[in-house]
Amino acid sequence: MDETGVPGNQESLPKILIDTLRGLLWAGISQIYSPICPDLEPLAAVNLATWRQREFKCEHQGGLDTSF
Repeated sequence: MDETGVPGNQESLPKILIDTLRGLLWAGISQIYSPICPDLEPLAAVNLATWRQREFKCEHQGGLDTSF
């Protein structure tokens, strides 16, 4: 069966080009600039067994929404 109407996922060429350019710029800039986050913990330093025992169900229980 043929579709009728305009597909909802169709974007204009200028928007596609702008989004592509923005992505390429960020990919390049991120190689030399990284925002500083004092609460960031390297994954290798995380004790996963301890975190699993806490049984967090959402960001609020994990205390992730308190720093904003």
